[in-house]
Amino acid sequence: MPYLRWLDVSLNSFSGLVSEVHFHNLSNLDVLILSSNSLAIKFNSTWIPPFQLTTIGFSSCKLGPKFPSWLKTQVNIHMLDLSHNEIKDTIPMNWFSNLTTKLDYLDLSFNQFSGPIPSSLSTNELYILDLSNNLLSGSLPECWGNLNNLIVLNLGNNNLSGVIPKSMGLLLQIRVLQLRHNNFSGNLPSSLQTSEQLQVFDIGDNALEGKIPLWIGQKLTNLIFLSLKSNKFSNRIPSNLCNLHAIEMLDLSMNRIFGTILHV
Repeated sequence: MPYLRWLDVSLNSFSGLVSEVHFHNLSNLDVLILSSNSLAIKFNSTWIPPFQLTTIGFSSCKLGPKFPSWLKTQVNIHMLDLSHNEIKDTIPMNWFSNLTTKLDYLDLSFNQFSGPIPSSLSTNELYILDLSNNLLSGSLPECWGNLNNLIVLNLGNNNLSGVIPKSMGLLLQIRVLQLRHNNFSGNLPSSLQTSEQLQVFDIGDNALEGKIPLWIGQKLTNLIFLSLKSNKFSNRIPSNLCNLHAIEMLDLSMNRIFGTILHV
């Protein structure tokens, strides 16, 4: 099949080993999706593929433990899903910096990536960025204003720390912002009030403090899901949270809030 451009065998019950032998003649391959099978993907570390992929879907395969060296030869990727791949490595910063003008979907969740988040990830045209459920650490880079098209950002369940960057308020298209279960501290930056398209806002299980900001009830009126649980928020619940007419899930538990319960 030398002219094959699209190969999608996802959501089946395939098992066994996938190696370079299966692809040596597929020089025109553009899309490769093997997700949701029981496949082990093991390519020789010196192998250089004959193709350049734009779409790679390997979710729930066995690709680890190291980030595959052959993947670093791919420079035209638009969509990359390596979630649930048993990878125990750092995110290859130099390679990602070469993809910044092309990549618009990136999911590395449910692995064991460690180290900081490369600043190059926040200088491209991403629509979806999911790095959740890894071992990422350090503070977030202050350059989120470059991601004008970002709709979903999930950094939950890592070891990230420091303050939430003010530049996250420049994510004007953001619909889902999940920062839960990290070590973020300080106050919520008021710049986030400009993210008026937010529907899911989850910052639970951190060390954030101060009053619950008034702007949540004033500006983020499209919220469906709001979790501030397990932080250090104090004082009273602002009455303008009653303006969240679309809210379906509101979690303010395990904070330092006092006073009377709102009539919503």
